Formats: sequence, structure tokens, C-alpha cells
Amino acid sequence: MLRIATRAPGELRTAVYEGAQQVDGRQWSQLAGDAEPRLDRPWFLYYRPEADRAYVTVWRDKRLSALAPCLIWTQPEGFSSQRPMDVLLAPAHVRGPDEPGLDRSVLTRTGVGLRAFRFAPSLCVVSVGSRFARVSDLLPAGDGSAERAIEELDSLALGRGSELWAILGVAETSALLADADRLGFIPALVTANTVLEVPPSFDEYLATLSRNRRGVVRRELRALGERGISVTEECDVPAIAAELNAVVAAHRAHYGWPEPYGVPIDFGRFLRLYGDEMCVMSARRNGRLLAFALAVSRGRVHTYVGYFADHALIEPADFMFQNSFYAFVNRVAAAGGGSVQFGATNYRAKLLRGCRLERIWGLYRPLVDELRQPLTVHIAALNRLQAAHFGALTAFE
Repeated sequence: MLRIATRAPGELRTAVYEGAQQVDGRQWSQLAGDAEPRLDRPWFLYYRPEADRAYVTVWRDKRLSALAPCLIWTQPEGFSSQRPMDVLLAPAHVRGPDEPGLDRSVLTRTGVGLRAFRFAPSLCVVSVGSRFARVSDLLPAGDGSAERAIEELDSLALGRGSELWAILGVAETSALLADADRLGFIPALVTANTVLEVPPSFDEYLATLSRNRRGVVRRELRALGERGISVTEECDVPAIAAELNAVVAAHRAHYGWPEPYGVPIDFGRFLRLYGDEMCVMSARRNGRLLAFALAVSRGRVHTYVGYFADHALIEPADFMFQNSFYAFVNRVAAAGGGSVQFGATNYRAKLLRGCRLERIWGLYRPLVDELRQPLTVHIAALNRLQAAHFGALTAFE
């Protein structure tokens, strides 16, 4: 534990921890409630980002009432999808290979005004391994816990010679977003998540779609047999870890993702943390692995961590992503249904198959006074672009 601030009984107190393992796991899970897996402790025990970590907690008596997971960046150079400056200045990388025709040239122009500034050392509140997990779900409003957490974040940053720079992963319904201006933040529409509510049978899922879309799904499912592809859940993931990571490497190389994404996935560690709540759905042809999807669960809430494919081995007519999507939907339906977070990118494909769009915001606080004006101009341009993009996508819901 880094620091603890005491208060009288019944009042809010804070404690700051260096590692997720130091925070009471039962209390953390109770705070997360029915939130997705990327907000519970096992997710933070898996990822090892290239930044210092801290966990600001707010307690009322013995109950954890708010938690702010932090990354503290000491160097402005390099790229990471979780760094606030990269979310603003490299949106093409951050949002992945989605919408290649989207014109981001206006962001290139407005971003010039930001490049004179150093964005480190700085502190960011974000879920590791993601920038669209709703970290605001861990900062509930109503009892002062969120504001007390922000006070402690400022104190923590000051003690590190830093500043609180951003909170990434704020739900559109969060009181933090509504209070952004009062708290000194500028809201940025950084991304969107896709969420599917899965009923307790695949047929019921199909019934939620239009007649035309049901026809598309059935045609794509038929392609499995016609093209000799089998999609199955892997029973012994560690035994095929090298094979899985070869596909991960091919997928990343295909899209030219930056170097920090080159770290292999530690499937054994995922399995130790999640047990039966980790799932790998693989697609093979003649025994050869073509693609796979990795997902983790938390009760009835599931997160589609990633889809990876060796694009040298597949063709568009294989409908590879779609059938991995259907396989996982079928798995969730067979277990009684639930909510699936399918993440950002590939929006049209997901919305056409029943997902809804969930906009995710970031809150930015200028590190120095001189940054406020160019930051405001750049974020306004980003928000216009994103709002138009996501607004047009609602036609596919």
C-alpha cells in the first residue's frame, strides 16, 4: 500500500495501492457488480503495461465504494493504445483497421497545435489492455465517492511530479461525463463499443433479426460445411498456445500494428486467472488453424477479447469473423444467455448481426494552461468526426 487517509466512521477514506493483488478481490467484485470482465481484478492481474500502476480506492467504513485504476506515464515517446495522447494523436492506430475510408485529415491539421507539448509525466485512469472498458462503472456517483477519488488522484499525481491528464472509458450515461466541465475536464468521444444481448437459444437470437438478416446468417453458416471449415471450442488451450500465437503474429503483421502489440498472449496465465470462464473458439480447415476468438466471462457478462486470423489462409467467402461471432453467440445462448461485449472496430458487421452501439468517452484535463486552447480545438474536431461516423452507423442497428 502506498498511502492511506483515515476518516471518522461513516465518512469516506482513501487508500492507494501499487498492485491489483493488494486490493481485496471480494470487495472489488462487489463494486464491479454486473460490469464486464475487464473491470474486475483478474483482468488487471493479467496485463503488464509499460507504465507505473496505482489503484486509488475510496472506502466508506469497510466497504469499497470507488476504484480508479491508474497508469502513470513517465516518457512521451512511443505508442500505446492506452495512452491518452495516442488516443488523440493516433486515432487510426487506436481504432484499429476499421473504416479505412474515414477521412482523418482534419485531425492531422488540428493535432499540429498539440505536438509542441510534452504529455508526460502524466496520470491516466483506464482499464489496462483496453480503452473502451467503462472504467466509469467503478466510479459511481451519488455519495461523493467519484469526486473523492479525483481529489486523491490529483494528490497522487502531485506526489509523482505529474498531473491527472485523462479518464478513458466513460459511459455516455455516467455522471462524470455530465459533470466534466465542473470538474475541469474536456469530454472527447474516443471510441464506441458493440454490445449484444443474447437470449437463451440461438433460434431466439435469430428471431431478433429481420428476415433478410436471418437469411444472411443462414447463408454464412452454410459456408462452413461448403468450404470445409470447422469452428469448435478448444479444450486444451495451453497445448496449442504456440499455434494460436502464430496466428496472432500473422494478424498483427497483416494490419501493421505498432511494436507494443508484438507481445505473445500468455494463454496459460489467462487460464489460471479465469479457468472455465476463458474460451477459445478456433476455426480450422483440414486441421490447420485459420483463425480464433478469445473471450472471458464474468457470470452472464462476456467480453470478446479479440479475433485473430491468418489472412494468408482465408478468403472473404469463408465468412471467418462472422462464423466465429455466431459460434460464441451459440455458446452464450446454450449457457442461458447473457450480454456480450464485442468491442470496437468492424462496426457494420456487428450492428447488422444484432449488436447495439455504445459510445465511450474520455475526459481530458489540460496539463498546462497553454494546452487548453489547442486541446479544445482538437477535441472539438475529433468529436465532430466521431459523432458523424457513429451517427451514420446507427442506420445498421
